Amino acid sequence: MVATLKFVYIVILFVSLFLVVALGQRECDTDEKCYKKYPSTVPVTMICFEGYCRSQTIIMFVTLISLL
Repeated sequence: MVATLKFVYIVILFVSLFLVVALGQRECDTDEKCYKKYPSTVPVTMICFEGYCRSQTIIMFVTLISLL
């Protein structure tokens, strides 16, 4: 019984560590990578903001909210 609980605990630990590493990666370094990753037919200004691709309108909204 104790061995089973220890095994389950170890599996949960390794799965959670794997998810943190797999999902914690940044999606962009430069603005050009955003345009390559999210091609659009509509002209949208994309920028790399804190490692994630964002459109210019979302950046202005987040900045406005943070100032309040």
